[in-house]
Amino acid sequence: MRSLTPTLWRLRALRTYIDANIIYNFLFTTSLTPRARGILTSEDELVISPISINEAVYVSFRKLAKEKRGISNIYDVKRFVKTTDGLKLIETAFSMVLGLIGDAGIDILPDEDRAEIIKEVVAMYGLLPSDATILATCIKHGIPRIATFDSDFEGINAIEVIR
Repeated sequence: MRSLTPTLWRLRALRTYIDANIIYNFLFTTSLTPRARGILTSEDELVISPISINEAVYVSFRKLAKEKRGISNIYDVKRFVKTTDGLKLIETAFSMVLGLIGDAGIDILPDEDRAEIIKEVVAMYGLLPSDATILATCIKHGIPRIATFDSDFEGINAIEVIR
């Protein structure tokens, strides 16, 4: 199969949804960084949706605010983002996350946005709404796997969890 052109190889690759924590652990050095690197450089066709992009930007902004300004309280973060320095820092977080998504060739798919479907996934799998939206998005787009370091998707037969 390696002899296929990159385009054909990509078309035959398994699709994997990238959760926000994979992005975070790639951007910031943690014990999970080597695994995040492995996932983002795999042969899989990688996909993400706006809900996970937003979460990745949010946690990256929180990390940067703590590192650069010592801000960790959520209420202080909300006030900080309204300042000139805060706006610059959240722009940095957006640039980091979107830059990584572009560099890694991760396709951005639309989220499942029908409330009745998300509600059904919440009830069926006991997920919180954001995770239910991610799972519903994967189902909608025929994505069989999710790369995540969270345990929220464990034991759900609708998707394979990659760590």
